[in-house]
Amino acid sequence: MVEPAIAVREPKDLVFLRVEAVAEGGESWSREIVEHRDPKTGFTAMERMTAQPAVAVLELALEGHVRPGAVRVEWDLPMEDYLSRLTRRGSRLRRPTDG
Repeated sequence: MVEPAIAVREPKDLVFLRVEAVAEGGESWSREIVEHRDPKTGFTAMERMTAQPAVAVLELALEGHVRPGAVRVEWDLPMEDYLSRLTRRGSRLRRPTDG
């Protein structure tokens, strides 16, 4: 059996996501999300970043804001509403210049 080279009692994890988009007219948009393990629930950063967006899309679909069938998040969702749902669940969403 191979032992780990570094023993860590409580693993800390991190997900960093940065999205940048530029429209044909030159308008740009960017956001960053930084997620960490949630000590209250025990959910890892990756669990939070896979479940929370899926729940936000499900809520929007149940409320009639998403057309039936396969959709693309970046084109077919009311983006500000979608992002506000992520922040209500504790995601730290920011513009890259926010610091």
